Amino acid sequence: MKKALFIGLFAWLAVSCTKEADDVRPGAIAKNSVTINGVAIDKTAEVYVLTSPITVSSTSDPVFLDNHATLNDKGSFYAGTSVTLKPFIIGKYEVTQELYKKVMEGQKVDGYALASEPSQCLDNLYTPLVDGETQGNRPVDSITWYDAIYFCNVLSEKSGYTPAYIITVTSITAEHITSAYVSEVADSDGYRLPTGAEWEFAARGGNPSKTEWNYMFSGSPTGKDTQGDNIPYTAHVNSGIDPVGWYTHNLNGTSGSHEVGKKNPNSLGLFDMTGNVWEWCFDEEYDTDNNCDGRLERGGGWQGLDAPFLIVTKKYGVTPEGNSAYYDLGFRIVRSVK
Repeated sequence: MKKALFIGLFAWLAVSCTKEADDVRPGAIAKNSVTINGVAIDKTAEVYVLTSPITVSSTSDPVFLDNHATLNDKGSFYAGTSVTLKPFIIGKYEVTQELYKKVMEGQKVDGYALASEPSQCLDNLYTPLVDGETQGNRPVDSITWYDAIYFCNVLSEKSGYTPAYIITVTSITAEHITSAYVSEVADSDGYRLPTGAEWEFAARGGNPSKTEWNYMFSGSPTGKDTQGDNIPYTAHVNSGIDPVGWYTHNLNGTSGSHEVGKKNPNSLGLFDMTGNVWEWCFDEEYDTDNNCDGRLERGGGWQGLDAPFLIVTKKYGVTPEGNSAYYDLGFRIVRSVK
């Protein structure tokens, strides 16, 4: 059964979806926590985003953009696109340092150990832990795209799911996977990285008929629509970020990532999809800084960036083997609903 969804005055999408009998409300908790060796890990809840397939057909660009926007500013759902998404669940929080450690402890490939505590945002002179926050609940950082892929498979195995990837490691450098052949496993129920479209759909609230779909930042009504304060998306500083994310201009003299979940969530209950750390996605994306093939990252981070890099539609590519240079790059996990 198909039906059209319209967004009112700022409508720019037509949506059709097939309803299933056992739909679960978007934003409802799918899993309260991830358990490793019988111990539930804090800040690991998962929520439903979609329980029925949906096709999003876009007729215009996001309302907060202007005619100076590049394709990399427009995200996955811009004018002329038609994107079909299958049911999926997403992590309520970015993967924490504690979860990463619990999953990756003792992991080796061909006798070479992999880092279980790779993060550079530690309680030190350069990235001090803020009073009242917990080190283990800061997002993991300084990992390669391949590390994230490998983590997903190990977590799947420890959780009783079918791994989502086949990964053949070809290079390990300083306890990080820096080269590998990766392919997807069809119909897996295991943990994986989100596609760029899945990530953006969740960040924008998961409902194209709601006002939040056109928010400039995940869960924050700012920008050039009637909900906002008329700060253009190109402004270096944007007060709309302050309620929902950490970035260069609201760290208040501190440096480094913050414990996940300290800002306001979006309408799905997802935290830190704006700011804190960038999040690896599965898609290939050209790395403009190094002029080579890369992998997609979304959401922006705490380190050295102005507001336009944190808009929900921004696409940015980085080389998949990068690690210790990326103090503000982590990831969030998803799994398909079967």
